[in-house]
Amino acid sequence: FLLGKPWNQMWWLAHAIFAGGFFLLSYGIVQAFHTTRSFSTIYSQADLLARLRQEMARTAGALQELQRSNQKLESLAAADPLTGATNRRTFIERLEIEIGAARRDGAPFALLAVDIDNLKRINERFGEKVGDDILKSVTAACIEAMRPYQGIARVGGGEFMVILPGAALDGALMIGERIRASIQSLRFEGSDERFSVTASIGIAQFGADGSASDAIMRTAEERLKRAKTHGRNCVIAV
Repeated sequence: FLLGKPWNQMWWLAHAIFAGGFFLLSYGIVQAFHTTRSFSTIYSQADLLARLRQEMARTAGALQELQRSNQKLESLAAADPLTGATNRRTFIERLEIEIGAARRDGAPFALLAVDIDNLKRINERFGEKVGDDILKSVTAACIEAMRPYQGIARVGGGEFMVILPGAALDGALMIGERIRASIQSLRFEGSDERFSVTASIGIAQFGADGSASDAIMRTAEERLKRAKTHGRNCVIAV
């Protein structure tokens, strides 16, 4: 417009370029509106609120799924993958918590060391699959026999630990005998024959047998070994 004189060729060319650019821009905006509905998205408050609610719901759902995944991972990390019992690391943490509570409140608790008799020989004779079935069945039998107590940990091949909060010696002996009898009542199939298994159990008490986790566990395992040398399938508490 500035370079061309009115009504000459450059003046008309400038008008033509301006008009063409304006129509092209207008056409692009209209096409964008029809294809993406961007104007309604930008300027409609109702649509904005609806989309915000959708995004918030989607975010909340994602957070809940993440929490479920984290809880599942924590459970898997705390459990023995074969039996579902607590693993040794988590058991030690639980034992320290019980020791702290016993020191504060003065309440007793007992620790049971349970070991399946001759598990290695059974695996060699019938195969590891049968051995795995035994471990899972023994875990379930222990959980049932322990009621109302809860919590069993697998700390070795066929060895388990059981914490009995608030249990004195007589209560721990009763639970130990129930566990022993429950395991002995199980029946398994292997090589065209049915057979049963037994377990030996050692019991230790907080206070009487030590006030630290190492001391209590060591005492329970020593009594477990004594149960093995006394013919197995028995409970030793003193």
